[in-house]
Amino acid sequence: MKKSLLIPLTVIFLTGLVGELYAQPCSCTNCPVPITDNGTFQGLLNVTVDGPNDLSLCPLEQVCFTITHTWVGDLSVTLTSPGGLNYLVMADADNGPGGCGNDQDNIDVCITIGTGNALTNNTQYVCNGPPGTCLSGAWTMPCGGVTDPFSGAQQAPNCNLNDFNLPGQPANGTWILTVNDICAQDVGFLQDWSLVFSCGVLDCFTCAADGGQFNQPNLQGCQGDPAFNLNIVPQYPGSTPPPPAEYSYTFVVSQNGIINSFITGPTLGNLPPGSYQVCGLSYLTDDAGELPLWIGQPFASLQNNLSSGAPAFCGDLSNSCFMATIGPPIPPAVLDTTICLGDCFVAPNGVTCCTPGPCQYTLQSYLGCDSTTIVNITFLPPDQTIVNQTLCPDECLTIGGVDYCPPGFYNLQLVNEQGCDSIVTLNLSAVPVTAVAPTPPPITCSMPAALLNGSFSIGNTYLWTDANNMVVSTQPTAVVNQPGCYLLTVTNTLNGVTCSDTASVCVTADLELPDMPNLQGPAVVCDGDVVAYTITADPLASDYVWTVPADVTIVSGGNGTTAITINWTGSAGGQICVAAANGCGEGPQDCLDVTVGSTPAIPVIAGDNPVCAGDIAFYSTPADPNTDTFTWTVPAGASITVGQGTENITVDWGTASSGDVCVTASNACDPGTPVCFPVTVGQIPVQPAVAGPDMVCEGDIEFYSVAVFSMATRHPRSAPGPYTTLCRYDSTENNPLERAGCAGGDVCLTADNDCGSSAQTCLTVGVEQTPAAPAIAEPLDVCAGEQENYSTATVPGATDYSWTVTGGLIVSGQGTASIAVDWTTPGAGQICLV
Repeated sequence: MKKSLLIPLTVIFLTGLVGELYAQPCSCTNCPVPITDNGTFQGLLNVTVDGPNDLSLCPLEQVCFTITHTWVGDLSVTLTSPGGLNYLVMADADNGPGGCGNDQDNIDVCITIGTGNALTNNTQYVCNGPPGTCLSGAWTMPCGGVTDPFSGAQQAPNCNLNDFNLPGQPANGTWILTVNDICAQDVGFLQDWSLVFSCGVLDCFTCAADGGQFNQPNLQGCQGDPAFNLNIVPQYPGSTPPPPAEYSYTFVVSQNGIINSFITGPTLGNLPPGSYQVCGLSYLTDDAGELPLWIGQPFASLQNNLSSGAPAFCGDLSNSCFMATIGPPIPPAVLDTTICLGDCFVAPNGVTCCTPGPCQYTLQSYLGCDSTTIVNITFLPPDQTIVNQTLCPDECLTIGGVDYCPPGFYNLQLVNEQGCDSIVTLNLSAVPVTAVAPTPPPITCSMPAALLNGSFSIGNTYLWTDANNMVVSTQPTAVVNQPGCYLLTVTNTLNGVTCSDTASVCVTADLELPDMPNLQGPAVVCDGDVVAYTITADPLASDYVWTVPADVTIVSGGNGTTAITINWTGSAGGQICVAAANGCGEGPQDCLDVTVGSTPAIPVIAGDNPVCAGDIAFYSTPADPNTDTFTWTVPAGASITVGQGTENITVDWGTASSGDVCVTASNACDPGTPVCFPVTVGQIPVQPAVAGPDMVCEGDIEFYSVAVFSMATRHPRSAPGPYTTLCRYDSTENNPLERAGCAGGDVCLTADNDCGSSAQTCLTVGVEQTPAAPAIAEPLDVCAGEQENYSTATVPGATDYSWTVTGGLIVSGQGTASIAVDWTTPGAGQICLV
């Protein structure tokens, strides 16, 4: 016997085999199940897991459900374990009456073990699913203090599905899913739901049988009484009957606690006399062969078996039963009686016979069996009198303690001398008078008066009075301009009898101005923008009045509507205002001050130029009140160290080459156009190279030079020795050095410009001394044709000896300190040596 809606449940198998005994596929056999307004619906499932019957050893890992419903904020969902743990698995911030919440549609979610993705943290539901499904995917248990005032479920202690999986908590037994609908107007269906256990499921009992309930009172009667041939239809308030194509219904008849038979209908009239208990039974039609096996068994055994986790067949007993007591039939009795004409014979059971002849009535025996009696009636003639009387509709004529009220004919039975009725016929007429005053529409701003209409009343005089009993009108109608209750009194006279009737009507007033609207739209726009501004419609308003700056163009909407679209081209800005109005006037205005932004001024850059690589330089542009941001750019190798976004920046020129410093002035209305300032970046000269001889003779004049290049503005040089007497030089690019008196050393050069000096370049120069004049050894007198030797002492430091001879030929020794000369020509000759 179920006291809740049976919603079969889908269980997802992880391991194990499903038991075959009456196990049906673990899916919703009667889905979709309707979810109606303001109701609580429970799904039941008897589960046997493929493992230990302890949730700490075979934990629940997931509960999934799919609900189609046009307002998900109406719903909360709870889960109850076989051990009685009852926790919310889906809840938002308000699960009490009227907590309607999110108005989107449909749910397809799974609640899994863990925390961190609560559905919800005591907030409104936030949609995350694809179009058409508000909530989808995997979630964790709700948290943040959610409550369930309808089914009494609690927030899980740790906001974790694992809170079900406690040692000693049974996994086997009945799991209950409860769906609460807490708001009106939106309905839907539970399409499907499922559970997942870590060790799988052996048996998933999803019987949809439901015995329902019926209000059949206990019966007493005799065998064969037609009253025992019943046609009882079970009722299912708030739930859906089992599918008739799969389930059948019969009645269990038991006597003294032992099952006697299974009877449809039930038809009990043919049972032997005795007392029987009759209960309804819904069962799977395929299990009909199981029913005869229970005949002769205790009814309590059937009850216990069907309520267990493993019933012998798919069935469910009704929530109510009744007793039937059947007794043996009783033969009829015959009586005779004489009554006055017009009288009626009234039997003990209330049966009335008002004509002569047999009158049959049935009484119940001590068992409720029918006992039939036949009375033969004979009439005596009566006296008859007619009386006419006029009364008011609410008056009655009292005779003998009995009230007779108009209109109509009444026969009064009085006793004459024979003891029979003396029949007096009363013809009672009512004065026609009725006050009818329907409630008029309320007094409003557009309708400042109400018509009190008594035209549908019946009477010949009318009187309207107010709550102070002041006369308002003596006509069927009256016009009033004040709210309050008014009384209509209608009077009529018939046959000299005057009667009155009254009717009260109350007039209400509805003179409320609309509230101030909430104007929505941007307060800052750009020149040329076309912008929409809106308000929410007010049910009290019949009109809307907009005011805008004179220099704007209304593109659409405006007066009489809840929206306006404005073109701000050329406008200086100003106020937009709107007020809601009705017949009583305009309500308060809501205004919005709108500023129209201008285009930034074209920036002008001032700053250092030229600069050297590595310099810190400063650049600026005049401040502009219409500019939100100044965006600067510099050449590659340079960087902005201070001021990006402002009108002043500091630049480190680093390793940059010449290029542009640019700035863009922008605001919300204009991204701006870059303006550039060319900057020349100078470099320190490269190290020069010195060209010239590195070995000279004392007294020589030599030239040393360097290539002229644009990076250098001058080339300082230095020469060896004290240049005032030993060496002289000129500090230009290409000038000679005089060698007189120099002992040798370095000739060095540095290239300079405004950015600095290059590294110094030096050329080491050696200076050789002039040898002393040699002395030539004789002979001086020689003969023509003779060969003579001439020599000189070796000169230190001399590298060459150059001999010249006139009048003869040098035979050998040229370049050395001695030579051999062949004197070929007579006369004076000469030998010279350098």
